[in-house]
Amino acid sequence: MYQVKSRVIKNEEVAEGYFRLSLECPEVAEKAGPGQFVMLRVGNSYDPLLRRPFSIHRINKWSGIEILYKVIGKGTGMMAHIKAGEGASVIGSLGNGFSFTEELGEALVVGGGIGAAPLLALAEKLTGKGIGEERKVIVFLGGKSKEDILCVEEFKEIGAEVQIATDDGSLGHKGFVTELLERYLGQPQGTAPTRIFSCGPHLMSKRVAEIAKKYNTPCQVSLEAHMACGVGACLGCVIKVKGSGVRGQF
Repeated sequence: MYQVKSRVIKNEEVAEGYFRLSLECPEVAEKAGPGQFVMLRVGNSYDPLLRRPFSIHRINKWSGIEILYKVIGKGTGMMAHIKAGEGASVIGSLGNGFSFTEELGEALVVGGGIGAAPLLALAEKLTGKGIGEERKVIVFLGGKSKEDILCVEEFKEIGAEVQIATDDGSLGHKGFVTELLERYLGQPQGTAPTRIFSCGPHLMSKRVAEIAKKYNTPCQVSLEAHMACGVGACLGCVIKVKGSGVRGQF
């Protein structure tokens, strides 16, 4: 884990209310893995006082990381106005990232809304575009409407198959993204080991876990929570789990 003064390379709006921030911080990127996050402060002001946690969207081991974020409150509102060349303070990489073995043959990646943010770095590694072995990757993306469906072209560019669901039917399947996942798992499967990786709203994550259990498919869910410190001391990120041997993704 490092605390570094990073330089903003680019900060661009990629959809209405959604921005992609590129940061030069090779020390953080070198150790970062898919599913991890950073604590970020932009500008020189201490208002807001607390740093904001953001999933790592993309990793370039030689230069830095990208963050995909949605403007919601004061902190993200300030972030939307920072320019290339300005500074940002980064603590990271933090949390338990996704893990998988070389035996994995097929990966089902499920994202809901801004929960798609950490899944691009994961998909890049799974498809062999990052540091990893090439394998089949199917990405299921869900949102309230088409405006909330993110990174479709980026996922396709790295060789992943993409299926889309929206609550209002404005793009793809009308309904929940978990319905697409269950429909896929209900079809005859091959012999290659299949794993599910997911990030999104807690209700979606709960449903993904239920479907994984139903179809006896190992599943990792990246959980998001409000927090102050990023290292577990404030207990803001604590989420109850059932059973033993559960490895949380935060």
